[in-house]
Amino acid sequence: MNNNSLNWTFDTVADTYEKLRPGYVDELYQTISDYAPINNTSRVVEIGIGGGQATLPFLKTGCELIAVDYGENFCEICREKFKGYPNFSAVSGKFEDVELNGEYDLIYSASAFHWIPEEIGYKKVFDMLKNGGVFARFANHPYRDKGKPTLSEEMDRIYAKYYYKYHNKKQKPLVEYSEAQARKRALIAEKYGFKDIQYKLFYLYPLNPSQVSYMVDESETFYIQFIFGDGYTVNIPQKDVIHWRKDYGVNDYFGGGINGMNDNAGLLAALDRYDKLCQSIAKATAVSCQVNGIVKVNTYLSDEKQAAAQQDFQDRLMNNESGILFADLKTEYNHIPHDVKLVDAETLKFFYDTILRANGTSLAILNG
Repeated sequence: MNNNSLNWTFDTVADTYEKLRPGYVDELYQTISDYAPINNTSRVVEIGIGGGQATLPFLKTGCELIAVDYGENFCEICREKFKGYPNFSAVSGKFEDVELNGEYDLIYSASAFHWIPEEIGYKKVFDMLKNGGVFARFANHPYRDKGKPTLSEEMDRIYAKYYYKYHNKKQKPLVEYSEAQARKRALIAEKYGFKDIQYKLFYLYPLNPSQVSYMVDESETFYIQFIFGDGYTVNIPQKDVIHWRKDYGVNDYFGGGINGMNDNAGLLAALDRYDKLCQSIAKATAVSCQVNGIVKVNTYLSDEKQAAAQQDFQDRLMNNESGILFADLKTEYNHIPHDVKLVDAETLKFFYDTILRANGTSLAILNG
C-alpha cells in the first residue's frame, strides 16, 4: 500500500477534519509575506486545501486564490467557508491531473504536498510559477509536552496497544522534528531548479503559569506577563500568545477564571454530581439486599399451658380418645416498601461526556 492509496480517506470525514485540524502560527505567514509580498494583483494556488486551515491569511490580501484538493467534500466546505471572497475558487481533483492556466506568484501547500509524487509535484509547481515566483511548503510536526513525562508514557502504552499491535509493527521511539530534517526536506526543491531555498522552524509552547497579568507599555503594545511556580517571570507580546478559552472561561483576555488561571468550576461540579450518582447506585444495590418484610408470630398461651395442652392431646390419642390441639399461633407478614430509584443510562452518559469534554480526551484513551 502506498501513500496515495490513503489520501482519499480524509474526505470521508471532511467536517470533522475541518473542525479538528490545527492551524499555523502567524509568524509563518509573516515570513512568507516578507519574502513574497502578496496583494490584490497576485495569483496564488493552494495545493491540498483540506478544511482551509491555511487559506484565510492569503485571502485577506485580496489575491486571486485557486485551491486544488482531491476531496470534493473539502472543496464544498471551503467554497461555503470562503464565500465572502469573490476571488476564491476550489477545484476538485488531484494536483498532478488538474490543468491550471497562466502563471502564478505564489504556490503553497500546507501539510499536503507529501501525497504528491515528488518528481511530478515539484516539476509541475516550477513550471506554473512566473519568473521570480515562490513555492512555500510547510507542515505541522506535533511533539509531546516535555513537562508531562507521565502523559507521554501513557500515550506510548496506548499506541503500543491500539496501533502497533493492530498493524503488527515494532514500536519506534518518537523523535522530535529537527532542523536537520527541515533542511533536508527544503533542499529537495534544489533538484528541480528552485533557487534561494530557505527553511525555518516555528515552535508552539504550551504554558502552565501560576499567575497571569495583562500589561500595556508606553507605545500601547499589549503584553501578557507569566509568572511560573519557580518564580520565573516573562513578558510576551499578546500577539504571540494563542489563547484557548475552554472549560467555561470567563476572562476576556486570558480565558479560564477571573485571574486567567484554569477555571475548573464547571468540571468540579460535574464530577461532584457524577460521584453522587455513582454513590446512589451503590446505595440502591445495598438497599435491595436488605430486609424486605417482617413476619410477626403471636400466641395467647404461656409456654407451660402450651406444653400441658400438647401432653393432654397425646394422652387422648394413646387411649384412642378424641382430642383438640390448640395451636394458638397467629402470624402476620408486614412488607417494608423500598422505593429504589436507579439512575438511567442517559443521565450517567451526560455527566460522563461532560467530564470527558473538559479533559479533551476520549473514553477509549481513559480506559486504556
